[in-house]
Amino acid sequence: NDGSVILFDTTVFEKVDEFSDSLEGNPQVVVAARLRHRSSGQQLVFVSLHLKSGYDNTERRRIREFSAAITKINRKWNDLDRLPVVVAGDLNSDYNRPGSSLVRRHVPTIKTPSLRNAAADVGMQNKPTYYYWHESVFDYILISPQLRVLHMKTEEVGAQAPNAKQGADHFPVAATLVVGAVSVGAASGGGGE
Repeated sequence: NDGSVILFDTTVFEKVDEFSDSLEGNPQVVVAARLRHRSSGQQLVFVSLHLKSGYDNTERRRIREFSAAITKINRKWNDLDRLPVVVAGDLNSDYNRPGSSLVRRHVPTIKTPSLRNAAADVGMQNKPTYYYWHESVFDYILISPQLRVLHMKTEEVGAQAPNAKQGADHFPVAATLVVGAVSVGAASGGGGE
């Protein structure tokens, strides 16, 4: 519905299972893939989300959409407390805005899977990932405790985007994550609304 997708290198991972569903009947969807790392056999769950944009009361809707997505994934796979989980996407909740509580206050309360903002692990939690109307942090990679961040990056804010150097109003966010001795990639953002 809104262009959420999970892409993976089939020489590194094989698909075990997949899942997608709408969130509250809106154009917002949850897309998830359970993958197995070919070399180690380690299974991981990757989730892609694009939550409703907007201000005012929309943050409550984003929290409902996020909670609904996690609930649906837990119904699909009931062992998420034991697997590394990556949730990536345009959550449209500005980390730097006081009224935006999705990533700062709501995500840490989720028990299965327990998630944290990967950008905070490397001091990038306030780094803008959007610049059209204003600079904002809208795009995230959330990770479970089994994962650690080896490297993370996003573009530097330049001129209002899209522009000649940046093709969208959101910037891509990429991370190299490690689970045990296995390195995995994750990315979010890069698309417009």
